[in-house]
Amino acid sequence: MKLTFERLTNWLGLQGQRILNQFISDVENNFKETLSSTYKSQSDASSAVSTANNAKTKADNVQAQVNALVVGSNTSPAETVQARVDENGTTFTNLKALLDDKGVKINKLLKKNEWFVSIYEYVDLVVGNDWYFAIQQAINDTKGTKKAVLVPYGRFGKSKELTIYRYTKLFGIGKDLSEIYNLNGSNCDIIKTYKFDTYTGTTITGSTEDAANFDVPIGFEIRDLALDGNFANNTSGYGLRIYGKHYLIDNVIIKRVPDVSFYSEYGNNYIYKAEDTPETFINLEVHESGGENVIFNGPSDISITRLYCGWAGKKYGDSKYFVGEKVHSVTFLKGAELGELHAFENEYGYAFRFAGSSTRYHADLTIGESAHGSVRQDQGASLNASKIRSHSNRSNVNPNILINSDLGSICTGLDIRRYATDGTAPCLQINKENYHFEGFILGNASGGSKGNGAVVNTHHGKLDVDIRYLHNDGTTQYYGLITNQTGVFKRNHITARIQGCDNAWYNANKGIGSTYNIAMNFNSANGNTGFTGQPKNTHLETWNIHSDNNGEYRSTDYTRLVANSINLATTNEQTLTFAHYYLYAPTLDQVQTQLVDTTALTDYEVAYIKVVSADATNVTVKVKLKTASVTTGQWASLRVGIR
Repeated sequence: MKLTFERLTNWLGLQGQRILNQFISDVENNFKETLSSTYKSQSDASSAVSTANNAKTKADNVQAQVNALVVGSNTSPAETVQARVDENGTTFTNLKALLDDKGVKINKLLKKNEWFVSIYEYVDLVVGNDWYFAIQQAINDTKGTKKAVLVPYGRFGKSKELTIYRYTKLFGIGKDLSEIYNLNGSNCDIIKTYKFDTYTGTTITGSTEDAANFDVPIGFEIRDLALDGNFANNTSGYGLRIYGKHYLIDNVIIKRVPDVSFYSEYGNNYIYKAEDTPETFINLEVHESGGENVIFNGPSDISITRLYCGWAGKKYGDSKYFVGEKVHSVTFLKGAELGELHAFENEYGYAFRFAGSSTRYHADLTIGESAHGSVRQDQGASLNASKIRSHSNRSNVNPNILINSDLGSICTGLDIRRYATDGTAPCLQINKENYHFEGFILGNASGGSKGNGAVVNTHHGKLDVDIRYLHNDGTTQYYGLITNQTGVFKRNHITARIQGCDNAWYNANKGIGSTYNIAMNFNSANGNTGFTGQPKNTHLETWNIHSDNNGEYRSTDYTRLVANSINLATTNEQTLTFAHYYLYAPTLDQVQTQLVDTTALTDYEVAYIKVVSADATNVTVKVKLKTASVTTGQWASLRVGIR
């Protein structure tokens, strides 16, 4: 029952005691109802504010009348005292004090709700199940204010693209709770920044705080929200298309978009005032894009804390944005500081493509899996990655990691896995200089992993890797390590430990000024090979190679003493043939010999000691004395070194 002025005036009659009791009860119930309504979920926030305002008006009216009340002869003092006790059992000195307390609580609630506008306040603008006009009007009404637009719990369909402005704040209550989606046949972007079509491809002149640039979207925020493109019932449209900077995207998921899910752009950034800094924060999840999951084209030098992207190319495999390119899950065109990047499931292109002109990327953790290559670095980009994890490469063409830029590539936490179900493309292919990679490349110990491990086709760099269990594909030969394929191989430092590969190392060309430190383990009885290709380029390279062929050890630093092999009592030419354990067949000038005599004889003279042949197994040396010793039964030894 609602309180009215008529009911209060009737209380002054003979039935005062009963009516006062009822009146006090109604006052308490009214406030209990008001307080209960104000604590509803955020989805009812607007209704709560309206209810609170009405209750406060009633309370003010009631208070004015209660202040004029006089206890009549039929009024019980006990009942008057009881009216001063609130729902929590707290007793107030008089009824006015109780009402004042209620008023304070209501005012606090009103202030709590001053920071946002709920789209439910615009429910009268909803047409059928189309919330476009309601949501857009809420965004428009908060333009230039400090208020956020609240998308409460639920799914809200819309038929046109939403436009956000400078300082727009669009908040949900959780990416799994609040969702905006495109209705069937919308064929539009979900959200687009103001004047995107005007600004795209341009650079802003002057400060964004200049009056001429007030339309440039900056400082906007989208939080705790899901955006669904409904690509099963739409043929075109981006998810979130941005031209701007200094913005925040946090705890947002974009899914089922017909074209590109997230596109961000800003021209060259010029800083005139503090507000001109490009700093932007992105924490984004993207799933099931018709084209690319993410194209990042600025603002440069900002923070992308987290990207978690899956299932790119669900509608097409050839990029609509990049001519001649397949759809890559994530493409970077401007430099950024990158935190955790994870992209997976792409049937056409790389998980990550780093491109641009003189762009710098610094990444903490980059994970690419179940794609046609994990990381591709194009000319013009420099990459400094702390950790790269790549596995499940489906391609026979695109390497897990492909380096095509000479501006610098660093990763000291490399982790590449090759499974039996993967393609046969190389695991790591380095085509440009100025590189530094450390880590491991692992196939399956049980077999089935095919393809080359590390392929180094350039110079001026450092490689330090463990490579294991990579195998041939029928008659197609694959190697753990391939070096020098281009013949331009200078000043490299290659360190590798290779085990369990069908073919350990293939050195295609001779280099200059390079150092090799390589240890290989293989078993020729199983058809494996160790080293093949071009030998060391004499003094122009430094090789420190160790090979273990099922217990037969060879190296590039070989020294042997052929004990008691030279008869000092004859002038006949003596031929010595013995096995060497050098890595490969040495040239004759690599073989160094020395007669070692421990007899202390001085009555003989050596005519010559000459190396006459050397193959992959044996060395043959001829020795002749000019004058023989008169002491019979004395023998000298021959020391042989191969370097």
